[in-house]
Amino acid sequence: MDRLLAKQNYNNIAREVRRILMKYWDPIGVADVPSAGDEYDDYIHRVIKILLNDRPSKVELINYLIKIEKEEMGLDGDRRRARQAANKLLWVVGK
Repeated sequence: MDRLLAKQNYNNIAREVRRILMKYWDPIGVADVPSAGDEYDDYIHRVIKILLNDRPSKVELINYLIKIEKEEMGLDGDRRRARQAANKLLWVVGK
């Protein structure tokens, strides 16, 4: 029973992280493209790992999002956008 509850909780968090990444981070501007709903799914697990840390760090979240933008997407990295997303992400776990 506890494992099922944990899995449901993880899935709920993953859904909310996905929504936040798309709505508030979205570095490549695909939020309005219905077929791109899974565009940032590869990053959800790592974001959740940061969030479920005993003391999740906004700086760590920002740096992770900026790293993705720069190293994986070839973008300059938008610290303001990453900060906005990090603030929303921390809210998901009440931090």
